[in-house]
Amino acid sequence: MNPEPVVVERRVYVTIPAALTRTEAVPEGPIAQCFDVAAQRRAVIERLNGRAEQVRALQGTEVKP
Repeated sequence: MNPEPVVVERRVYVTIPAALTRTEAVPEGPIAQCFDVAAQRRAVIERLNGRAEQVRALQGTEVKP
């Protein structure tokens, strides 16, 4: 019996860039700065949501040779 070659498909996916997975510091401050801190936190959330959208666009895509 002779061995026969077998084709094995291997999928390689795009890696997520580190810039899209970095963490953000949570703004903090005294109660007197509540509105400013809230605005800073909203900005952080919006940045993170933007990066999450970019990750979703890349996730599961195959690397093109």
